[in-house]
Amino acid sequence: MGMCNPQSNINDIQLQVGAQFAYLINAKADSTKAGTGTNPYGAIMDYYNRFDYGAAGGVQIHPVKNLLIGARYNISFANIYKDPTDFPAGAVPSFVPKVDVKNNVLQLYVGLR
Repeated sequence: MGMCNPQSNINDIQLQVGAQFAYLINAKADSTKAGTGTNPYGAIMDYYNRFDYGAAGGVQIHPVKNLLIGARYNISFANIYKDPTDFPAGAVPSFVPKVDVKNNVLQLYVGLR
């Protein structure tokens, strides 16, 4: 009777942990309200924090030669919007919430190496 020697198809497992930094290049606000063409609030970018920072972690496996599969989670420590109390009363558009809003992203990927 021969011995069974089970082998895993996973050739390589990588754990990923690190910092995450981001810079906002552009922003848009969409509204279903009819506009007059004038903007009483100024530039939309004035309401967003341009820099974002946080932590990231994930796992990547290589189940067969040249194939990789992974998942990664990024959690932000910075608020998306600037503090609404820093602006004059009535100067903040309705799309800027009065709560902490942060970027949190789950990434799933498949690739070839």
